[in-house]
Amino acid sequence: MKVLLVSGSLPPLPCGVGDYTAALARELSKAGIETVVLTSRGAATNTPYQVMPAVKEWGMRELPAVLGLIRAVKPTVVHFQFPTQGYGGSYMPWLLPSLLKLQGWRVVQTWHEYYPRQGRRALVNVVPFDALVAVRPAYEESLAGWRWKLIRYRKFRFIPNASVIPAVRLTESERLQVRSHFGCGDKSLVAFFGFSAPLKGIDQLFTICDPVVHHLLLVGTLTDTDLYHVKILQLAKSKPWAGSVTITGHLKEQEVAMALAAADAVVLPFVNGGGMWNTTLKAALAQGVFVVTTSSEESGYAPDLNLYFAKPGDVSEMRAALSEYCGRRLGTPRAEFSDWSVIARSHLDLYQAVLGR
Repeated sequence: MKVLLVSGSLPPLPCGVGDYTAALARELSKAGIETVVLTSRGAATNTPYQVMPAVKEWGMRELPAVLGLIRAVKPTVVHFQFPTQGYGGSYMPWLLPSLLKLQGWRVVQTWHEYYPRQGRRALVNVVPFDALVAVRPAYEESLAGWRWKLIRYRKFRFIPNASVIPAVRLTESERLQVRSHFGCGDKSLVAFFGFSAPLKGIDQLFTICDPVVHHLLLVGTLTDTDLYHVKILQLAKSKPWAGSVTITGHLKEQEVAMALAAADAVVLPFVNGGGMWNTTLKAALAQGVFVVTTSSEESGYAPDLNLYFAKPGDVSEMRAALSEYCGRRLGTPRAEFSDWSVIARSHLDLYQAVLGR
């Protein structure tokens, strides 16, 4: 079996779906499956699987070249990841599965978000696959109506994702060393991790937390070319918070894990709510540290996860939860939130089913 994964992004290109694709490719390769990733230029190639960073942009002008690359690979299964930041607004990646299916290729698609309900892309892309993978629960409900009727007789799998950030266990001295590195002093270290965008609610952190008792750790990169990033940078430099905020910039996966494990709390105030499908949430839960996030379905404190669900936008509830539970830790990290072996096995089972084996 040879699997070709198609993704518009792959590390170090910034994209959560790209990180997912890299982790899946690594595990498939570890399982003995010949794995190739077709992606955008700029992706790293020093990987245990083959990477083809051949696509300059995913516009229609590159369609013949992309089709030629796929034919040259001669994969048993072509597996698309949707959506990715690397695709941009281009139409070609959405059309490509249809063209490959018409030519007789076995096509699998993974959808990392609920399916778009409008637009030509939804119509073109909802038909051409042999199997569909969803990483978010209750996916059938998002395909209610004619979309579900079109695909209900095809193979469908809900395969939960996992964090690409490993679970780590720090000794007390190691934890103090990490905290000292971030300059939090005697204050509680409160962390946020992930890509910085308005829907992440990062600006709410400056109201949820108190600069007198908390040191904010923003694990990620902020630039002066993004308006939302500029807003966060200005808040970090404002009079109440100056000296009580650390912005790490890009960190390697192990470094991210150590930063989260050293924190007294991780706060993820997602504007539209999150859930257990969210890999950023799983990265924090894997460390056993106390986590506050938002949800429209769940509420309150879950002691087995050391997790508090607040209503989206309810800053007062998040502030109260942080005050009550900050500093609590589980006895051991939760490595299952970073386990990709089960995900790889589920994919292999699906590929075998698609091939009729």
